[in-house]
Amino acid sequence: MSGGQGQASPDAGPRRRPLPHWGWRWTRRCAAGAIGLLFVLLAGLGLLAWRLGERPLELPQLARRIEAAVNDRPDGLRLSIGRAAIAWEGFRGGTAAPLDIRLSAVRLQGGGAEMVLPEASVALSFRALLHGVLA
Repeated sequence: MSGGQGQASPDAGPRRRPLPHWGWRWTRRCAAGAIGLLFVLLAGLGLLAWRLGERPLELPQLARRIEAAVNDRPDGLRLSIGRAAIAWEGFRGGTAAPLDIRLSAVRLQGGGAEMVLPEASVALSFRALLHGVLA
């Protein structure tokens, strides 16, 4: 019975032990979960980019946080902001446009003077934001 089908030849060497069945099953599940999570994350970022490109996204809590940061200063400056929004112009000329923070009805008071701006805008570099820097 040499060379029969289903029999190991004497020079085949040691047999490898197969990995347990549950190991491959969980590996596949974890990989599928990671790919699914990545897909959801990319889809969410794509929807956010599309939404910001359509029109500015109003964020009342952003206006309140900017006000609080200025109003907590000891020099007596008082800032009030009517509305705050984030906008993105999308890709122009193959490069990404900066993120814009658009403020409206801005009023700054301090030292006996008052400054009123109907609209104000600040452009933030997207590349710098990825590095954790406001520029």
